[in-house]
Amino acid sequence: MRIPLAVALTCLLSSACAQNAILELAIDMPAADPLRPNLVVQALSGEADFSNDWPQSQLTGIPLDTTEANLVEVGIEGSGDDLLRELNVRLRFCEDPECHAIADGDPPEVWLTFERAFYQAEYTSYEVSLMPPPTMAPSAPTVVGKCAVFGCVEGSSETGYCIGDVHHCE
Repeated sequence: MRIPLAVALTCLLSSACAQNAILELAIDMPAADPLRPNLVVQALSGEADFSNDWPQSQLTGIPLDTTEANLVEVGIEGSGDDLLRELNVRLRFCEDPECHAIADGDPPEVWLTFERAFYQAEYTSYEVSLMPPPTMAPSAPTVVGKCAVFGCVEGSSETGYCIGDVHHCE
């Protein structure tokens, strides 16, 4: 099942579309656990403490299919200073669409820290495969280097999206 969702990462310095950037995050996973059929996606730029809640980025959960595989596509927007900061993304699997059920006290999670996800006026993308799905929160985020983020080039690359240490979007 393919589920599109737009997620806006709120930025204070937004003035025009040409100043913004979008990371398209594709989340590929098997059928959801019937006890945790909602995916909550949170995004926060700059330093983030994954061990604490991020109330400023709380979103309503995305209902997942519990009988067949899911491909969830999320657009995360950044602008201003966010374009140069690392991007932290938390994926939570919950019973309640907002992760407020008693059973959601310690939900399975995936933590991602993007070294650099945004480039002014560009679309970038990244696909994460959750095969097998998480069963608990990790002890540290998975760091996604800027060269692993697709953007500003045609086709795909097995060696990454940089020439040396310079991303194609830079």
